[in-house]
Amino acid sequence: MRGSNERFSAETNRSGARPANARAALRPKRPAWAPQLHRVAAALAGRLIRVPRIVPYFALSVPPRARRPLAVALLALAILSGAYFLWFRDSSLVAIDEVEVSGLTSRDAPRVRAALESAARDMTTLHLSRERLQAAVSPWPVVHDLRVVADFPKAVRIEAVERRPVALVGSGDDRVPVAADGTVLRGLPGTPRLPGVDQRGRPGGDRLGVGATLTLVEVAGAAPPSLLARLETVRRGERGLVVEMRRGPDVVLGSPARLAAKWAAAGAVLADRTSRGATYVDVRLPDRAVAGGLPEPAAQPEDPSPGPAARSPEPSAPPPPAPISPPSPAVTPQAQP
Repeated sequence: MRGSNERFSAETNRSGARPANARAALRPKRPAWAPQLHRVAAALAGRLIRVPRIVPYFALSVPPRARRPLAVALLALAILSGAYFLWFRDSSLVAIDEVEVSGLTSRDAPRVRAALESAARDMTTLHLSRERLQAAVSPWPVVHDLRVVADFPKAVRIEAVERRPVALVGSGDDRVPVAADGTVLRGLPGTPRLPGVDQRGRPGGDRLGVGATLTLVEVAGAAPPSLLARLETVRRGERGLVVEMRRGPDVVLGSPARLAAKWAAAGAVLADRTSRGATYVDVRLPDRAVAGGLPEPAAQPEDPSPGPAARSPEPSAPPPPAPISPPSPAVTPQAQP
């Protein structure tokens, strides 16, 4: 048998046919990830094939009397859902006709209100798009957020939440208010009493870039509202971040870390009566905040007349000598005659 196989292979080679190993070498090699893809596809196909088997199982588990009402209910639900999403929620029956806008205080309030009303009137109370309203007021950075409440069927209330200015950035009298996140707030009705942050020229654009100026603005933004109006300047000194107060001590913050805890400690020290007269409040360690530069207490003058307990006994003067009377002459008794 072995000899016949050898003869057959030899005859095949002599006839010009290629050997089996040569044909295998010419076949394209399958990539390494092909078997894994094949296994994933097979598993997914097996799960999809099970779906038609599972659905009839649940359908047959429903009692025969409830199958028809359930089918009618599902069909009605599908029709109502299609009518709602495809027609009713965008129909004129619920179109917005009344728009109430509140919370605007800047100089651009009329234009912002008009933009919001125009965008809202293109919507319905059942299909409000908050993203479209935000896009309508994007040209005015003073608007931070919008609170939208639909009043079915044809009204909507919009409350604009404005950014709060925390610092005046610039140099000299050429300053603009800036929010805690670095947003430049142009168009405010009046320049509020805020701490100043020195910078060469007015900031350009609608937002401060990452840098030292933004850090100083964040320091002012972390201050409590009760202390913000008392701040005069935020600067960087030898001891780190320093805040100068109007008619008060400087607040030494050090690094920009833990600003909330540092401002809370500063407020507690400033509220303490014993810190009156201090020239600075060091809160670089919020847990060990101290007030420095306190005037020394005035020394009490000594009483020149000590009390009776402390008075030393004075030596008593010797009594005056008794007067010496001259000796009286001796009287001798005389005998009577």
